[in-house]
Amino acid sequence: SLALTPSTPTIAVATKLPFQLIGTFSDGTTTVDLTRSARWQTSNYQDAIVDRSGIVTGEAAGSVTITGSYGSLPAGTTTLTVSNATIQSITVTPAAPTITLGALKQFTATGLFSDGSTQDITAVAQWTSSGPAVAIVNAVNGLATSASHGQTNITATFNGKSGLTLVTVN
Repeated sequence: SLALTPSTPTIAVATKLPFQLIGTFSDGTTTVDLTRSARWQTSNYQDAIVDRSGIVTGEAAGSVTITGSYGSLPAGTTTLTVSNATIQSITVTPAAPTITLGALKQFTATGLFSDGSTQDITAVAQWTSSGPAVAIVNAVNGLATSASHGQTNITATFNGKSGLTLVTVN
């Protein structure tokens, strides 16, 4: 059998959510992640689009069916709600980390929305460093590389809201 995760999710317009297609073998317990091999579909491209990797982007408020299929097995489906919730604040984690010179550090942005929900917005935020001589951050994915000793703010911005954390490089 095939199943999609997460089940019955909600996302805000302009945000992304990765889905997984999980296959369960006939023993009922052994599973395999078929996400990268799946064929992905959405019931309404105006409300949500899905890429070949199972990552869904909310385009407009509405409800869509996301389908993941593999071979001749019955497809896995779930209902995705895309809401008009707006971003209220952003939290960047880890908070105030200290990293060593030459190290990489992955940062995550979590958005608090007007409907009270929170969502990982790492992949849709724009990332910047206030001191690129100290640490450089990938503008798309929040992965920072330390470049010299000191401190810098790593900032995530989405739809006019920003959140930041102070990084110390030793």
